[in-house]
Amino acid sequence: MSSVRRSAGGFTLLEVLAVVLLTGVVLTVAINFYLNLSKASLAAMDGSQRARRAAVLLDRVARDLEATVLVKKPAELDPLAHPWLFLAEGDATDAGAERLKFVSRGRHPRSSTAPESDLEVVVWTAERGAHQDLELRRWSSPALPPGLDRSFPTPDETDLVAAGVAEFGVRLMSEKGEWVTTWDSSSLEASGDLPVAAEIRISFYLGDTNARDGPYVRRVLLPLRPLDLEKMLAVNGQNVVGQSTTNGQDSKDQTDNGGGSPTQQASQDRNNCVTVAACLARHPEINPAAFGPEIQAVVNGSMGSCASDFAATGMAPADCLQ
Repeated sequence: MSSVRRSAGGFTLLEVLAVVLLTGVVLTVAINFYLNLSKASLAAMDGSQRARRAAVLLDRVARDLEATVLVKKPAELDPLAHPWLFLAEGDATDAGAERLKFVSRGRHPRSSTAPESDLEVVVWTAERGAHQDLELRRWSSPALPPGLDRSFPTPDETDLVAAGVAEFGVRLMSEKGEWVTTWDSSSLEASGDLPVAAEIRISFYLGDTNARDGPYVRRVLLPLRPLDLEKMLAVNGQNVVGQSTTNGQDSKDQTDNGGGSPTQQASQDRNNCVTVAACLARHPEINPAAFGPEIQAVVNGSMGSCASDFAATGMAPADCLQ
């Protein structure tokens, strides 16, 4: 009787098919894992690039705002002849101001030999682009206008900073700690005032879809407070028109008689007051952060002001209320 013997070194067809099937399963799992890992890596890289892009834009807007400077308008000066301005306005009031115009000291002089001012008029606007997205644009001029100019340059006159913007807005904090979406330093309500802080918000469209990335938010303090040249001249011994009031005989007689104008006396009292910075240095146990972010922003932005102005916040002890 004959029999079929199995070769010692061979495999059956079933075993070969099983090996091929298992190999295919392993390769499929490995390829899917690699593809998912690649997609996740690309998504993370795209997110990181968008975050860096947003950080660069926020830094640029914040750098201009942090260097904002404003000279207060004297009461007897014609408002139309005063070029110093901080203006913020917009259509989407919920997001904040979409157009800003102000004077900044952030300009870097191009010449190291010739005297050159660091002042410039800066404009930031969010204009509607060709694809119904927003274009973030910037304009600057080293020359102040001869008078009050509340107009904004056209898009053709500005430089394109970023496209594909879905939302851009700037909210501003008043001295009372209230957030507002518009500001006009030339108006009667806010004449000669600057915001204490600003909150910049920006979002981007993801490709051609309506999906948004953001919002990215940055809060900055405006450390330079408005300059009151009339008060500074009075403190330095000059009257409003710039003539000396301390070197003449009339001024000497007023000093001997204990006289002096009420404006000069008030300015001297303000100059001799205990400032917020001095009060905090005198009392290290006081922590401004304990009063909340809004009061903290007001205090940090007004270190040179009199501590008595912040008595209502509870941060000024009795010896600072002089």
